[in-house]
Amino acid sequence: MAVETERVYQPLLARPWLVLALALGVGAGVDLLVLRHPVGLGTSVVGVLLAAGVMLGRTFFGMRTTQESFVLAATLGFWSVLLSVRAAPALAFLNSMAAVLLLGLTFRLLTSGGLPKWTIAGYVRSGVATLRGWMVEPVGFLTVDFSGRWPKANLGRFAKYLIGMILALPLLGVFAALFSSADPVFEGYLDSLLSIDVDLVSITGHLMAVLGVTWLAIGAARYALAPHREEETRTARPLLGPVESATMLVLLNGLFLAFVIVQSAYLFDGSEILTRAGLTYADYARRGFFELVAVGSLVVGLVLVVDWMVQRRTARFRAVDLLHGGLIALTLVVLASAAQRMRLYTEAFGLTELRLYTSVFMGWVFLVLGWLVITVLRGRRATFALGAFVSALVVLAGLTLANPGGIIVHTNVAREATTLPELDVTYLVDLGPDAIPALIEVLDEVQACETRADLAGKLLRAGEGGFAEAGTDWRSATWSAFRAQSALTDFELRLQTTALGACT
Repeated sequence: MAVETERVYQPLLARPWLVLALALGVGAGVDLLVLRHPVGLGTSVVGVLLAAGVMLGRTFFGMRTTQESFVLAATLGFWSVLLSVRAAPALAFLNSMAAVLLLGLTFRLLTSGGLPKWTIAGYVRSGVATLRGWMVEPVGFLTVDFSGRWPKANLGRFAKYLIGMILALPLLGVFAALFSSADPVFEGYLDSLLSIDVDLVSITGHLMAVLGVTWLAIGAARYALAPHREEETRTARPLLGPVESATMLVLLNGLFLAFVIVQSAYLFDGSEILTRAGLTYADYARRGFFELVAVGSLVVGLVLVVDWMVQRRTARFRAVDLLHGGLIALTLVVLASAAQRMRLYTEAFGLTELRLYTSVFMGWVFLVLGWLVITVLRGRRATFALGAFVSALVVLAGLTLANPGGIIVHTNVAREATTLPELDVTYLVDLGPDAIPALIEVLDEVQACETRADLAGKLLRAGEGGFAEAGTDWRSATWSAFRAQSALTDFELRLQTTALGACT
């Protein structure tokens, strides 16, 4: 009969009171500056302070941290600044996810390195273990690090009472708020008891947020100091035989080759083929782009999984590597077809955020496929994982600094100037502060007088009651919103004149 063993926590934090105070500070800072506010300057401040804490702790306080954690902390600081550069929701989400990932890696590698040795599976295993550690390690803090510092003779019982009170506070707040909402009489008694006019629901929300972040901060600190072992789960015996995998790859290569042969006609001169099929270039461009990008992404995962299942430490099957190389080469042609479709799509219908982001993602997949050939097919799986991770950060940073909103504006206005389609000024203005300076810059390039006047009017209304009012809280402020407001103020008279101008 198996007996479940109880986990034994070891003391890790020498100054639990200081850790508790810092964790509470982090919780209060996150609640005050980040939560309940759009991503902006407040989020940047928190991220920079966390990164600086790691870097200064290593430099001035003699913390025994790894070089990898120092580099990651510096990258986190840079990424935190990026969070307050652009106002686009998609970029805010992507950059927030990147910042959270960098934060987790920084604390995971604080005292024990090994990032260059991680494979893709290593990233996944480490992420799961880190999340679990952040959630359960505070138990060890309360039962070992914190309570163990109290003198056993006279203060040990008080420490237990204090821990019980701390654990009870959020529960008291939640149930008191629910009872008050359910019974006005009870709410009146509770208000009289507190003798102050308070919003229990709001206070409870803030309290839960602070305590929740504090719990995770303590878990991050304790897990960072815990010993870690990176175990390679792969065995010498392959999970899939070379014959089975080669058969599968031959069939896939055949399918991809057939598709590429058909696509080659369109890539070079497919007007007659499209005419016989009853399709215009616009119809051809509208169909297939996103599906082809998905194909490229799936091929990356397929090659990694098959390589992991087939290849052994002691020997590699050359035939499998060759078939992988052929599949990747054909996939690159497929991505070229997707790029051609997107070019035609943009010419016919204009550029949007979704089309731009997907095109950038396709470019990254193209790079990853090339990197996969250089690394994985030569048995360097860990090198591939690190390169793919770094390249994703570089591409995302470049996209943020390039300002997608401005790119979309310039692309669509230039398209209107050459082909004279109808310019969707409503969509361009709805892109938000990122697009406002570019719209003002190209205002005179808009060909149709009515469209130009409509654009000027929408810009004026956006400045009066749109993003300008939403960005008054400094915690949500972004560099794009500041530039947009400045541009609208500087060119207000010009916009008014254009909006009221007569079109003949």
